[in-house]
Amino acid sequence: MKRYLILINLILTIVALQGCVKGYEYQEGKINVVATTTMLGDLAKQIGGEDVSVTTLMGVGVDPHLYTPKPSDTSALKKADFVLFNGEHLEGKMTTILESIIQDKHGLDAAKSIEERGISLLTDAFDNVDPHIWFDVSNWMIVAENLANEFMRIDQENKPNYEKNLDTYLTKLASLDQYIKQQVSLINEESRVLITAHDAFGYFGKAYGFEIHGVQGISTESEATIEDINAMVNLIISRNIKAIFVELSVSSKTVEALINQAKSRGYELSIGGTLYSDSLGDGVYQSYIEAFKRNVDLIVEGLKDK
Repeated sequence: MKRYLILINLILTIVALQGCVKGYEYQEGKINVVATTTMLGDLAKQIGGEDVSVTTLMGVGVDPHLYTPKPSDTSALKKADFVLFNGEHLEGKMTTILESIIQDKHGLDAAKSIEERGISLLTDAFDNVDPHIWFDVSNWMIVAENLANEFMRIDQENKPNYEKNLDTYLTKLASLDQYIKQQVSLINEESRVLITAHDAFGYFGKAYGFEIHGVQGISTESEATIEDINAMVNLIISRNIKAIFVELSVSSKTVEALINQAKSRGYELSIGGTLYSDSLGDGVYQSYIEAFKRNVDLIVEGLKDK
């Protein structure tokens, strides 16, 4: 029986991680929203409340850069009233499908909606746009406003509800922003160096005063080379960095390679914790706000002077 339960739990975990949408059901009397990522799914629920039905394509722990869309995803996107996606190729292999379907229905490209406010998105050394816009709370506030405006435009009858939900959520986001700044102040400025598996925290670094280094690039499709590992270990040792971080949706092998390489050179390096980068978590960390707080708490604990 014990083996049977273990097998069942394993199967359920695999299904959840695949993020597959099976048997999509259209809910009458609501705006039926299909969101690509867990962050966007949470946002749609916060702004839409009881007036929307939200389906999230990618489950907890799924890497959107590498996610392969399934026929059930395409079906759900076609049936939905509204499609909410990040854009700037965060969704990787789903990009072509999104660009095709979005032309015929209501939707919001979160990254583009920020640019339309006159805000420039970050780019890497190769001019690739960084799609990880949610790691600056001020960006997320803009996306929240834009989404609320879209809901009010297509569902004017429930406009007061969307306005109320938006006001409530913006207040919570403002509190989150203050919380982050207060916690970050506990780390000495010279110690604010965040090293993670892939380069997902650029917006966080710019907004809250961190130097950011990812072993891999903006997309997890890139692979870290031996040269990349050695260069990063040189940086770690020269800056006396004691902790680096893995990510929920990214393989930990590059971070483990850093730790092993540093150890071979007589330097002790530890894992500061698992950060939520391209996915939210289960339980208490399934909301954007709680996941962000958890990230900040881990970063502060790992980098502040003991």
